[in-house]
Amino acid sequence: MKKITILMLLFVSVLSYSQLKVSIKFKDNTEINDSIKQVGEKLISLKTGKTYTLNTINDIKIFEGNTVKHYFILDVKLYKNSKQVQKGIGRIIYSNGEITLYRILFGLKLKNKFNFPKTYNNRYEVFIKRKNKKHTYNIGCIDGTGCIKIKKRLKDFFNDCPNLVQMIKKNKINKREIIKIVDYYNDSCTK
Repeated sequence: MKKITILMLLFVSVLSYSQLKVSIKFKDNTEINDSIKQVGEKLISLKTGKTYTLNTINDIKIFEGNTVKHYFILDVKLYKNSKQVQKGIGRIIYSNGEITLYRILFGLKLKNKFNFPKTYNNRYEVFIKRKNKKHTYNIGCIDGTGCIKIKKRLKDFFNDCPNLVQMIKKNKINKREIIKIVDYYNDSCTK
């Protein structure tokens, strides 16, 4: 799991060197419209050649035909007590009350070069974040990787709701039913 690096694969079904029309909103609230390509962890303007890094960006909207996909730049930890924080690009897949779930795509970091999936597949993880908190945490698993520790990660994240933790521990709520867990938390633990 240590070799897994959260990457910013913005382009779900597009190669990493393809051109995309985007609207980039920066942390200083300025916004630009540009055509960019993604190279590794950088976005490069096809108009000016300027390089944008995730540290300066708040969110990105990608325009694909008649659809707009909204991505957020997130401070990501693989687990709650992790010291390592990475930048990731995620899309909201569910939000209820104080909790938002994101889909963050990933790849493996090998010798400082990044391998990008060429097309969208199930190589993503579900991450969870409390509103008004800084970090987003891993709450999923891929092909068996990380699945063993899901209960521990859920226990750490929902430690303010002992009833929910016990239900997960005793398998009354399946550890993979993240939306059901979030809904239970908002209905029973936030009042």
